Amino acid sequence: MGALVPAFFTDGVDVAVAGTSQTSGVTAGDFNQAVTYRVTAADGSTKDYDAKVTGHVAYIAGNLQGN
Repeated sequence: MGALVPAFFTDGVDVAVAGTSQTSGVTAGDFNQAVTYRVTAADGSTKDYDAKVTGHVAYIAGNLQGN
């Protein structure tokens, strides 16, 4: 599978993978394994979302919301 550039929508203030901020449609990621996205809300709270790509279909557990 290799590097893919995901597109996502969020109302959070930051989306990060392993501590590195991600930009929708710009930041490439290695999707050979599941990837955990951490969304940070304006109040500083965080929520993690796991993304897994199987073939040409991506599965994300939940919406990337920052609240």
